Amino acid sequence: MDLELTCDLQQPTPSSDWAYLDSQQFREKFTSPSEPFVMRFYVEGVGCSKCLAKIENLKRSYSQVVEASMDMSKNILRLKITPQGSFAQFILGLENLGYKAHPISEGQDQSKLQSLENRKMLKRIGVAAFCTGNIMLFAISSYGGVSGLIEKYFNWLSLFLAIPVLSYSATPFYKSLWLAIKDRRPSIDLPIVAALLIGFSLSAYHTFIDHGDVYFDTLTTLVFLLLSARYFLKRIQQSYLSSSFFLPFLNLDKVRIWDEALNRFEMFPLEKVQSGQRLLVLKGEKVPVDGTALITGAPAFINNAFLTGESLPVKVNAKDSVYAGAELVSAQLEIEVTATGENTRLGSLFEKMEEEVLRRTPLLTLTDKLAKWFTVTTLTMGALFFAYYATIDLTEATRRSLALVILACPCALALATPLTQSLSLLKAAKLGYVIKTAEVLEKLRHVTQIAFDKTGTLTEGRFQWISWIVREPTNEELQLIYALEANSHHPIAKAYLAKVESSNSSSLEICDWKEVHGRGVEAKYQKDRYEIHALDEDHYDKQLGNTTQVGFYKNDELQFAAAFGDQIRSDSKELISRLKKLGFNIHLLSGDSEQPVTSVAEQIKVPTKNAHAQMTPESKLEWIKSQTPKTIMVGDGANDAAALAASYLSVAVQGSMEVSLHAADIYLSKSGVTPIYHLLRLGQDTMNVVYRNLGFSLVYNLVGGVAALLGYVNPLVAAILMPISSLCVLASSVWGTKYLRRLSTLVEGER
Repeated sequence: MDLELTCDLQQPTPSSDWAYLDSQQFREKFTSPSEPFVMRFYVEGVGCSKCLAKIENLKRSYSQVVEASMDMSKNILRLKITPQGSFAQFILGLENLGYKAHPISEGQDQSKLQSLENRKMLKRIGVAAFCTGNIMLFAISSYGGVSGLIEKYFNWLSLFLAIPVLSYSATPFYKSLWLAIKDRRPSIDLPIVAALLIGFSLSAYHTFIDHGDVYFDTLTTLVFLLLSARYFLKRIQQSYLSSSFFLPFLNLDKVRIWDEALNRFEMFPLEKVQSGQRLLVLKGEKVPVDGTALITGAPAFINNAFLTGESLPVKVNAKDSVYAGAELVSAQLEIEVTATGENTRLGSLFEKMEEEVLRRTPLLTLTDKLAKWFTVTTLTMGALFFAYYATIDLTEATRRSLALVILACPCALALATPLTQSLSLLKAAKLGYVIKTAEVLEKLRHVTQIAFDKTGTLTEGRFQWISWIVREPTNEELQLIYALEANSHHPIAKAYLAKVESSNSSSLEICDWKEVHGRGVEAKYQKDRYEIHALDEDHYDKQLGNTTQVGFYKNDELQFAAAFGDQIRSDSKELISRLKKLGFNIHLLSGDSEQPVTSVAEQIKVPTKNAHAQMTPESKLEWIKSQTPKTIMVGDGANDAAALAASYLSVAVQGSMEVSLHAADIYLSKSGVTPIYHLLRLGQDTMNVVYRNLGFSLVYNLVGGVAALLGYVNPLVAAILMPISSLCVLASSVWGTKYLRRLSTLVEGER
């Protein structure tokens, strides 16, 4: 039963403790001039995806909060408010949820705050370890047969040593449970706290009356192992569970920074780069920052495809702006840094995605509900068993019920899924596959059909003029072609312009120019209407085979046509073969005439009945909407935007990343279509690990619970097994994805 509190919280009045956040002097120090209503906070206590949901619910309660995005790897909250909003009001609400926030200025390193929080946790673990070690020495003596007065002293010493463990080290469990009670929802810490309180109370009572079993060793061991496991999980989160794709996408650990003292470039971690420094980028590397080109000799050339969609190199002169993510294709380039990290153009694009990346997916919601249901069920079973068996043997009833409550913990259920998904998202980003949300990984498993756009997806998209059809154009018609195609970004237009420019033609003055996606361009010149679009089937020259033929029309009458050739990508045929072996139904969509579309389909072994020609963006959209099978649409992020947005899942294989991610779920920064196969395998492998972890957790809890009730597991063994089971699931998440670990090697081998 999901008892999550979904109603709006009553907005508290800012207390004097937080009122300074809204002062003008403080805002000037902790916000940037470009974003005066954005502040960053380090938030203590954020440990799982549930925390993200609580912060999201809190955000909905404040209409003046525009954005509240959380980076779980760094525990950084980015809070954006309206000009009339209050930072203090939101942070006070966050404090009421049990989180402690520390404002940090732009460029401030949060690692000190992160280390401070880690040290607090280590202190609790240290106290628990010291006390548990000593209590275990006394317990071993008791197990070995010590009795009488010595046993009594040992029990009293164990009682006193257990107090700091249960009052100080175990505080996070009490705090978590109290917040859950305030929110009126079950907590995975409920059985832990119940075991601690019941076990300690019973043990203390038995110590006072000097009769009966004591469980101080079990309880302190449980606290020590649980804290250790959660600390280990926290460090894993800090290493892997990041909602920022910026560094993985760049795939750079170190950069060359000019060292004034040594008078040369030295290697430094990318995180240490600051504005104003000089960087050196070598051929084939990605530019890691936004900056200004420092060029004294020949110009440099970069590939800006991820920003502009243009795959051809762009010339960079002195003082030209360059952006993070651009690939250098010339020898080397010196840059003066103007922006780093999330402040770069690429970083801000990824930052916009952060809030969506780890949002509540259906699977996360399901696992949370399972964890809550399991918690309630475990406590109910323990109480019923105790009530029944206490009439037979009170001591044994206590021992078995306590073992059940300790052993049966849903921690692994709640923690493993977001960790596994995050690892996959980061691995994909490192390989140049930008996935918008974790839900995409879940949906990939259910895909049964894939629809490919032809031009620029399965083909290179770099057309070359082959021949004229009907007749050759006059010089004036060449000038008209130039005027009509000059403002179009279609690959055919670029090929046409390249041919016309080679004829040294100049442009003419035209009017009423417009481009109709999926059809072509048209305009008026001297009272006549001219169009350039795909050649009608009646005029198609079949002798030219697999070519795209484009007609030049004057007042709807064909004057002449041109044939253009486009090469099929080298990996297209192999990809289609792989996908068919996996059982996917493949379709080919294109705005071209039937002849070239059919020819491409035959070459890559797609059934001709699945090759759809002369499709406009509107008809592609209607086709996608009409499909019953769950379909992935693979195409151009700009030209196929409508179909991509309407599809069950969508992949943009070319064009601007910023434009593509408005419509598509996945953006591929690498050329070729083989990544489609890797993505499908990645999604399948990720979900296999998730389901394996869920299965292991359920079987472990079921078998362990039955063993505890039958008396085969005592409370001490249960305290040892419970955190070990969580660590096993976490290890499975980190190291258990076979295909995920092989993916980097596979991609490198295909380059």
